[in-house]
Amino acid sequence: MIRSLASRLRRLALPAALGAALCGAVGCTPWPDEGTGGIAERRPAENDELQRLERRLEDAIARGSRHSYAAQTAEAELQLIRTRRTWSAGFAEDYVTNYEVLDVLVRDIEAHVRRLPSRDPLRDPSATRRKAG
Repeated sequence: MIRSLASRLRRLALPAALGAALCGAVGCTPWPDEGTGGIAERRPAENDELQRLERRLEDAIARGSRHSYAAQTAEAELQLIRTRRTWSAGFAEDYVTNYEVLDVLVRDIEAHVRRLPSRDPLRDPSATRRKAG
């Protein structure tokens, strides 16, 4: 009885090990969260309108929105990825909806960034002054 049980376990162990190895070899890995996937989602859009909006977001990020308005900037970046996806997939109605949401987010971020104190030494000479002491 013990020998037959051991024999059965050996017969099951080999297929289980092969199945696990095969599963690992073909890429059974967790999927990224929606909207945060691979490099294909981060390539520039082939849409002039969307590229202009993307540049506006990049400008706001360069002016400090990622630090001073972090949550909204992250949300806009995810919305940009969603908008690119819908454009690439050819879903015109979804693209328009996603674009409008992204436009509102970018406008909000730009308005916030305009209220930040300037750190540009060409615009704000006091940014380069140091306290004497």
